[in-house]
Amino acid sequence: MATSALAPQTMRRLTFIRLLHQQGIEQSRSPQPLSFTSVLLFHDAIELFLMLTSEHLGFEPKGRNFVERYFGSLDPNANNGPREILSGRNGVQRITDLRNAFKHANTWPGAEGLEQSRADAAAFFEENTPKVFGIEYAAIDMADLISQEEVRDLVRKAAAAESSGSRMEAMALLVDAGNAVSREHLGHGRDRTLFSFGPNLRVGLPLEERDIVRMFRTLDGYGSVVNEFAEQFATLTEITLATQRALRIMTLGVDYHAYLKFLSLTPIVDYSTNGERSVHHTTALAPTAEDYAFCQQLVITMALRLADIQGHITAPS
Repeated sequence: MATSALAPQTMRRLTFIRLLHQQGIEQSRSPQPLSFTSVLLFHDAIELFLMLTSEHLGFEPKGRNFVERYFGSLDPNANNGPREILSGRNGVQRITDLRNAFKHANTWPGAEGLEQSRADAAAFFEENTPKVFGIEYAAIDMADLISQEEVRDLVRKAAAAESSGSRMEAMALLVDAGNAVSREHLGHGRDRTLFSFGPNLRVGLPLEERDIVRMFRTLDGYGSVVNEFAEQFATLTEITLATQRALRIMTLGVDYHAYLKFLSLTPIVDYSTNGERSVHHTTALAPTAEDYAFCQQLVITMALRLADIQGHITAPS
């Protein structure tokens, strides 16, 4: 039933399904009751996958309920046709029951139910994607959702590095991709956008308090005033920089707390004046596969938000 060559539109829809599934995973790890909506995301992602499966394999879903429409009847004498290649029926049934109880009866899912749903959804996608579409679930290229060429290329390089076992380099490439989104969002020089909230402080700034005191040493007899001014000026500069960074991210439409988590999980990437790239990280930084997936999703979200913003601010022809 599987095919070795997928149409671009099919792959794009698979990419969106995987993104929706990943959002469900992240939501399921939120504190209760925020985690409850992950059940809806898991179910939606599975339903979209099954709808795409029916189109791809050319069968019409028939049945009395959601599960039976796509997995066929449990009657041993029934002819279920291509539905018989699908696996994970019991897991999908559990997610469906939990989703219906939550959505239609206002019954909150418990922690165990959420954990089971997360495992059931993962098993469903990992088992059925190669059966139906002829590719591994992990091979679905998330970068296909990104419209910016530079960002898309960097996300693909990060995925290749992750697949080869070079996770730290993969995380560094995601930093590069995030920086590429930020550059396009903020602009530079005379092309700086409204979202930059002023220019960047030039190299050597901001001045530290001791530097300001040293600058005003010629003001004999005003030592206490100079010290107070230096302290206040340095504090205001620190506040301004922190506020500017936060506003730049928030105007991109990205959750700032998620962005801070992204920074905590990724290494620092620097570029010298001659273009040499260097990656710095502590031995304590040991990102997991889940951390990589979170950071990849955040970069994709940034890229999608940027495309949306650009669509709104583009001047009419």
